[in-house]
Parts: sequence; C-alpha cells; structure tokens
Amino acid sequence: MSEVKRFSQVQTASTIGDNETLLLIDAQGNVKRVSLSSLLSSVSGRNLILNSATPRSGQYGIGGSFSLSTPLQRGKKYTISVFGVKRGEGKTSLQLWNWGGMANLVHLNKISSNSTGDTYSGTFTVSSSSDELRLSKVELIDFPSSVTNATSFECIKLEEGNVGTMWTPAPEDIATKNGG
Repeated sequence: MSEVKRFSQVQTASTIGDNETLLLIDAQGNVKRVSLSSLLSSVSGRNLILNSATPRSGQYGIGGSFSLSTPLQRGKKYTISVFGVKRGEGKTSLQLWNWGGMANLVHLNKISSNSTGDTYSGTFTVSSSSDELRLSKVELIDFPSSVTNATSFECIKLEEGNVGTMWTPAPEDIATKNGG
C-alpha cells in the first residue's frame, strides 16, 4: 500500500507492452511500473467470480452458477456484493448457495439503493465440513421459488474478508480481455 500512496499524485499514466502494466510518473519524475491487477487489488478486494460483469436475470436461480478463479477455502471469511439488483415482486430472500444448492452460505441484505438498482451484500465463513467439490462455483438464488417474477442484477463480486468493496473484475478477466 505504501507504493500506491507514494504515487498517489500521478502526473502520467500509460499502458506499456502487454497492456497489463502501467507506467506511473510522479511530480518529481520518479518512474514506477505497476501491474494493473496489483493496483486494482490494492484499492479493492480481489474479485473471485469470473465474468462477473455479465448482467443476469432469472426467476429463481439468477443466471445459473458462477465459476470462481480459485475455490472457496474452508474456515475463510468472504463477502459477496451484488450491484444493480432489481428484485422480482414478491421475492423476499436473496441468498448465496454453494454449487449444486447443497448449502446456504449467506442471506444477503440490501445496503444501498440508487437509480440503477439496489446493492445487496453478505459476509460468511465457509464451514469446515463443506464438500470441497462444491466450493469451485456459487449460485445466487432469490426466494420463494413459487414466485415467478424475475430478479436481475448488473454485476457481482465475491472477495476475501468481511468488507465489501466497489466492483472490479477478476484479474483473470482483465488478462483474457487483453489477450493474456
């Protein structure tokens, strides 16, 4: 974090070479090469969900399962944040489940609203008895399933720790976009 702070007043920033590296020059002329993914992770938590900026909607399971860049780890704490949520009328419980819907990980709470929709978030610790095979994907489900009105959202973020931060793509998504 001290490197980011030292270059907080950047005069010039441009991508070089692989489009994944930034060249930062401060007011004193000091030059620093910084990878885009390390800069993003120092400002915000690393998003573990791949393709997390694809808007999705559904009546029950919203958009199917979400692949993770690394599986969830037993005993670790995570925070899920869902942005631009528009709930189907009659839906009362937005929840995150492990892959296959075998265990509820957390009930999400609305934390803010704006013109693009609501933001929901929840923090959970993965149980030490969780089935390891079911920790590589997660599912977002809006209950009750008997209500057929669809819920939609714009983007989603899953990160380690107990604080949700602004949405950022997974580093793997940046590398894929830039041909890496």
